[in-house]
Amino acid sequence: MVTEKSVKELENSQAALTLTIDAASIEDAYTKRIQKYAKELTLPGFRKGHVPASVIERKYGDSIREESTFDTMESALQDVIKELDAKDKPLPFATPVLQDEEKLLPFKKGEDITFTVVYDVRPSFEVPKYTGLEVDIPAVEVTDKDIDSEVEKLRNQNAVVKNKSGKASLQSHMQSLMRKEKRSRAQSAAISHSQSVLDITSTSSTKMLSE
Repeated sequence: MVTEKSVKELENSQAALTLTIDAASIEDAYTKRIQKYAKELTLPGFRKGHVPASVIERKYGDSIREESTFDTMESALQDVIKELDAKDKPLPFATPVLQDEEKLLPFKKGEDITFTVVYDVRPSFEVPKYTGLEVDIPAVEVTDKDIDSEVEKLRNQNAVVKNKSGKASLQSHMQSLMRKEKRSRAQSAAISHSQSVLDITSTSSTKMLSE
């Protein structure tokens, strides 16, 4: 069936497969398709299965030739793909696309058919050297201060506040007073800042009015 075949590597991980099918195989497929329809078609004036092949060929010959030839091309393509090397085979999800279909039509009796399909293949590349490589690892010195700092962060992140039952100890009382004192100072600073902003705003407004 296939008299010639060639594979050409293209850009972007694609390949072009070109096949030539001999005229004898094409005519044999066409004749068998005519005989098939002769048994199935029903035409006015003829009983089913008794339509002469010449009548079918005269009325539907061109369409049947196109149908049988495309089927022959598809069958030949699948057979050839099975025999290709792995690097030349299309990817499982890739569909071969027929090129220049309009130049093939109409199919003519007694002529070989040469056609080309393009499809995606596995990318081919050279693996660079990856053994014996040297990597510079920067020296890192961890001091006691660094460790203490990280431990303190972990303590703060995992601290849990619990209600204390019974009388507060002197230490707890002092800590509570210190926290209140800090909050009082922060509030006083905020009030002082707000008053300063108001004084500045008031002075600016007065100045603008006087002008």
